[in-house]
Parts: sequence; C-alpha cells; structure tokens
Amino acid sequence: MKKTKQINKKTRRRTNGTAVASPTLGYMKHSRPGYTLMELMLVVILIGIISALALPAIDQSMANTAVSRASTETMVSFRVARTLAAQRGVAVGVNVTADGARQRVRLDLSTTNLCQNLAACNDTPPSYGGINCGVRFVDLTTGQYYRRNVRVKGIQIGTTTGITDATFCVTPRGKMVRVVGTGTQPLPGPVEIAFDRLRDDGTPVGVERRALIGINAMPRALL
Repeated sequence: MKKTKQINKKTRRRTNGTAVASPTLGYMKHSRPGYTLMELMLVVILIGIISALALPAIDQSMANTAVSRASTETMVSFRVARTLAAQRGVAVGVNVTADGARQRVRLDLSTTNLCQNLAACNDTPPSYGGINCGVRFVDLTTGQYYRRNVRVKGIQIGTTTGITDATFCVTPRGKMVRVVGTGTQPLPGPVEIAFDRLRDDGTPVGVERRALIGINAMPRALL
C-alpha cells in the first residue's frame, strides 16, 4: 500500500518524463520582493540632495560655455566676412563693439570692393539700416549671453589695448584693414577680442576667452 502511494506521488510529479513544478514552488519562484514606503522616501530624499549639490556646478558650466560660444561666434564672423568678400567681390565690414549696452559683432557689406563704400548701418533689427547691413549679427545683449552677463571685455590691435569700438574691413583679396573715419589704416598686428562674464553685482567672474584674428581675417586661435 505504501509503495502504491509512493508510485502515485511520482506519477503526479512527472508527465511523460517531464518534471512538473509544484504550485507552491512555482509561486515562490516568480515572486519578487517589494519596496517599503520608507525605502522609497529615502531614495527621493537622496535624489533631491544630489540634485541640489550638482545644479550650481551645472549652471556655472553652462554660463562658462556661453563665454566660449561668444568667442567662437566672433571667429566665425570673420571667417564669413572673408568668404563673402571673395565670393561677391565686395568689401565686408566687421564692427565689434564693447561699449556699454552695445555689445555685438555685426557684418556689413560694401557696394564696391572698396572699404570706403561700406554701408552706413545701425543696431536696429530687422534691417539694421539697409539691405547690406547686419548680414550676420552676434548680439550679446539678448538671449543666453544676456542671461549669463557675457560681454566683450575689450579689443586689442597689435600692442594697442583698451579699444571699445572698432570696424575692420576685409577686401576681396583677403586683406584686412581698420576703418578709421572715412579712411583705412593697416593693421600693425593680429586682432585679439576678449570676452568674459560678470556677476550680478558687476564684478568679473574670472572666466575669459579670447578670439585671435590674423591680419588676413583668418581666425588663428581660441585662447
């Protein structure tokens, strides 16, 4: 009788030679441990603490990136000026201003291949004073540059520093001169345009990037 019961138990656990898991073992196999409310709250608190510590560093990094971008965009402007001058056969002006509320880099076209015929332009969008004005405009008084207090710190031409407003002219032959009044002057050396960022109280943060432009209007380095 005992043998019969043992055989019946084995028969129930095997069907055609295949083992069948008992209901109890199958339930234990597929079960998953859960999380308590306390554990979930602890995870949320840890995420909040880590975010609070990381956000200031991320914000500073993004602000410093805006300074680098302003410098890069300025170098691109000189490269575009050189390309436009060669393609269209006209002189192209690059006006850089670091004067108070006017912080920008603006490209203007001449009607001829002479720098003396550069269009008389202004900073009022969308026309900037005429069809040949503001063909490229990097404005530091709006958008991310304004929010991050990015500015043109200064312009250096050769060994001359402290320049806050300068207009350069690129000829179709790739030569760059400085426009002074109704005439032009040769450049004594490369042009260096510095950018930095201010705190809300107006003091410099200490992050600075400089765009170095050769006398042939070719960007040479980002310092």
